Order: sequence, then C-alpha cells, then structure tokens
Amino acid sequence: MRSTSAQPTDGKTGRLGDLIGAYGFAYVLAIVLVAIPIYSANVWSILGNTRLLVPMINAGVIAYHDLDLGFVDRVGELKEYYKAQQPVDWWLVGVVCVVYVFFYMLKAYQFHEISRFFGMQGSLGQHSRAFYYGLGINRLLPYNTGDVATVTALEGQGEARQRATTAVFTQDMFVCFEIAVFLIIGLVLSGWEMSFIQTVMAVAFWAALYFLMRPALKLTDSGAGMSPWKRTLSILRALADQPLVLVKLALLSLLAFFLDDITPYITSQAFTSGPVILNVPFLVIQGGVVAGYIASRTPITPGGIGQYEFGFGSALFMAGVGFDVAIAITLLDGFLRHAVALLMFATVRFGFGVETDMRSVLTQFIRPVTETNIELDIAGEQA
Repeated sequence: MRSTSAQPTDGKTGRLGDLIGAYGFAYVLAIVLVAIPIYSANVWSILGNTRLLVPMINAGVIAYHDLDLGFVDRVGELKEYYKAQQPVDWWLVGVVCVVYVFFYMLKAYQFHEISRFFGMQGSLGQHSRAFYYGLGINRLLPYNTGDVATVTALEGQGEARQRATTAVFTQDMFVCFEIAVFLIIGLVLSGWEMSFIQTVMAVAFWAALYFLMRPALKLTDSGAGMSPWKRTLSILRALADQPLVLVKLALLSLLAFFLDDITPYITSQAFTSGPVILNVPFLVIQGGVVAGYIASRTPITPGGIGQYEFGFGSALFMAGVGFDVAIAITLLDGFLRHAVALLMFATVRFGFGVETDMRSVLTQFIRPVTETNIELDIAGEQA
C-alpha cells in the first residue's frame, strides 16, 4: 500500500488539524509544478494551443481590443488568438474520455480480482465502489489519501483491514510491473539512447522528492513487521501458486497501461488543426507516459498533479518536441484524465454511496497502524 502519513508515527492518534500544514505544502507544490512550465513555455502559446484563449476573452479575463474589459489589458500575441480559433475534433475528445472510462473500469476489475484472491467476499460492484471512491479522493487530497479511503470503504463492507491493505498494496505492485514492462518495450522499439533521454529527468525528479520527503513519508502499515520488498516477495510467492490468476492480473495491467498510452496520443490529434501542430509520434508519447508514472511514484501532490506532468512534459521535450507543444499536450491529457476520474468518483459517491465518510478516512489516515505480519495472512489465505 502506497498511502502515506502526514506525520511520523509516534504511537499517538493524530488530530485532523495536523494535516493542514502537510496538505497545504502538497497543494502549493502542485501549483508550482504546473505553473512554472506554463510560464516557461510561453503562456500565450499554451492558451492558443489549448484553445483556452477565446473563452478567456469571452469571459472578460483578457481584453482582445480597447473596447473589451479584462484583467489582462490585451492579447500578447495575435497569432495565438488565430490558433485559439482553430477547430477541435470533439468526437476524438469523446473517444479519449471513453477510453479513460475503460481504463479505470479495467483497474477496478483488476482490484476486484486481487481482492477475491486474498479472500474478500464482496461483489464486483462493492469492490468497484471502494476503488472509485479511493480514486477520486486521490485526485482531491495528497499523499495517496485515496488508498486509505479504499481500505476504509472495504472495512465498511465488513472486510478485514489487513486484507484490504494487502489488496491495495498488490495493485500498486502491478503498477510498478506496468512501468517496467513498457520501459522495456521503449528500450526495444526506440533504443536505449532515446529511452534514457526520456526517463533520466523523471528518475532524477523522483529520487530528489523521495530523499527530500523520506522522513515525512511514513507508510501507514509500517507496523506490519515487514519491509515493502519482503511484502512484495511474499505476495509474489502466493500468486505464483496460482499462475492463471497471476497471468490474468498481468494481462489486465498491460492492457490498462496501453489504454493509458493511447489517450494522450489521441488527445494530441484531436487538438491538431491548421497552424496548431501537436503531432507527436506514438512511441515518444509512450515514453512520456512511462516518465510521468516514474515522476509521480512518490505520492505527494493530489493525484500526482504536477509530478506526473513534470515527468511527461520533460520526456517529450527531451525527445525533441517543442516545449510549448509538450506542455500543451500534458495539460490537455491531464485535464481529461482527472476529469473522468472525478466523474466516476462523483457517480459512485452520490449515485450509489460508499460505506465510509471523509472524517473516517482522515482520522484513519493520521492514525498509526499496527498490524500482524502480512506474510502470515497470505499463508493463511492460501491454506
């Protein structure tokens, strides 16, 4: 499980107010990581490529001519106004949204299969509700608070916390598997030099964040008596006893990641028109997705916002894509990715309901967890 606590575990129950400083830092970091690339890439170019310039003029934010009202006196570059008027293929944008829906559905189904493997008796609908709830909370709150939300929702369904925690941890293991496989695919198809160029910045960024934040990033299940590496080996041994389940989960992971690969590519095609050229080769996009996942492996900002974009955008730029084009694609894809996730979260939260609430999630998030050895639990489940 990748969820983190905002404070060191000292054996005492934390207070919800203790989260303010840690959460505030995460939101500020997200804003900075998004704002700096936009400013560096030329704000007017980004507004033109994303087509946001015209709506901002119509809303009275930017004045196009002397008779207009706006907080910004005038359009910085007229060519960007022309670019902002180019048509968008909204049918392709709809396709992207549908693909993202299937992506999240695949991940929910995979989570259900993992949960069943570890002995949880809930239905696909119950496990999906818990998954989508955590998915949405992760987009709203930092430090992978959504992982705790998923566990808390499963507890509300009558499941044991240890099994729920193990299921969340196992799915995160498969995310690491996806990154490794598609990194290897990039090495084979694009060559080691291009793969290195695209991932070096993301790896350095991840490493810097990890070592900077390591004292504060205490795993909530640190009291389980087993390191993440030993836990991973224990889970892999359990899965190896049922190879068909292992293959099924692996195939679900690879299919889901492939869908996550093609969405930014389709998005770039949807917004390419006339003078707006966002065409980027698919393999370069794939390298960007891998880099985005790497850069957001240390969960600090909500949904990895800013972290993922740094990895994705830097990978495109290092591969020779114009900086303004790279940032435009990154922002457009990120918006659709998070919008679909929040829509599915809202549908579950307000349409079907979940077996927990935010207060319970936050209370559990800051409370140190002491559990028995996970390996014994796995062994018991497979007996």
